[in-house]
Amino acid sequence: MPKKSPINLSKSRFTCSKSEKDVHLIPDILQIIFTMLIYKDLFSAIRVNRTWCLLGIPMLWKAPFSYRHANSKHAIRTYLLSNTEPSINCLKMIPYFPKHTILPENLDNFEGSGCDLEIITKPLFDYISYCLVFDYGGIFRAVLDYCETLDKLCRKKTVKIIMKILLEMFKSRGHQFKNMRVKYQYHDNKILSPKYACVYSEIDTLDLIGLHIDKSHVLAALIPLCRKIKHLSITIKIGSDELKNLIELIRGQTNLTTIEIIGEIIDHRKSLLSALCAQKDTITSMEFSYFPFEGFMDWTIFRQFTRLKRLKIHNVSKIDIDDDVLGIKCIESTILQRTIHGKKYHGEALIPVFFLR
Repeated sequence: MPKKSPINLSKSRFTCSKSEKDVHLIPDILQIIFTMLIYKDLFSAIRVNRTWCLLGIPMLWKAPFSYRHANSKHAIRTYLLSNTEPSINCLKMIPYFPKHTILPENLDNFEGSGCDLEIITKPLFDYISYCLVFDYGGIFRAVLDYCETLDKLCRKKTVKIIMKILLEMFKSRGHQFKNMRVKYQYHDNKILSPKYACVYSEIDTLDLIGLHIDKSHVLAALIPLCRKIKHLSITIKIGSDELKNLIELIRGQTNLTTIEIIGEIIDHRKSLLSALCAQKDTITSMEFSYFPFEGFMDWTIFRQFTRLKRLKIHNVSKIDIDDDVLGIKCIESTILQRTIHGKKYHGEALIPVFFLR
């Protein structure tokens, strides 16, 4: 499928008559157009009319804690103002709430707190319902920034309370994420409590980032929560403690199609590849980077993946490829570097890529 070319509204030059301005595009068509817009131009699009606004706002808020949002702490403020009754009651748990975030009905809870308060109204949209990507590291970082004006002791307690409020808000709405991104250094075991299982049950894309991520028992907590993962990306250094949980997580999936592993799998590559074989009937794409294939000769293991269309190996210091790799019957493959056959190469010269003709 050809790559989409982004549309830049600021460079577009066109005119239309008054009658043409009144023509309304079908919402489904508009939504397709919006997916091709440059991100910053969505802000212009939502100002056109009510229909464009209703379609554009959810797209702007599907991942409010990503790198695109330099001031993602404002998303925390907006979320806390989009309260339903259960989460409004939680606000009184915050001992010293930052400035500019108090609803009129909650003012009594903060009398005598010493805060400089400003009365504001609720947002027009239920922004929290538009969030599709659960970037825990991004959310945690945004909450920290949001509470930066508080003293150290109060900040630590307030951050935990706000994180709990946000999870309760997602749960109370029956919200189900599709994508999840976890960085171990921001992890709190409570966020992956079975209490919030309904929030994570439909996740189909999981991205794990960080060295020795399971020191916080992230993988162990995800095993019973995520059973429908289709795309799994792991950027970690895996030791024996993490490997056991990673293997169990992989074996527990019902439709895993894509896996990407970036990092060292210390002395356990055979165990991991065997675990992947449990998903041999569903996996269509595998990518390995910095994976210890040095001295690995059993390339026939990839013949078991009956639906495999793409296998990519790169950033490996050295690798041996013999006749077996060319005999993978499940792939109608073209090897981009045929000269690697039967020889040993080093560094970037060694990038075998297999794909369906």
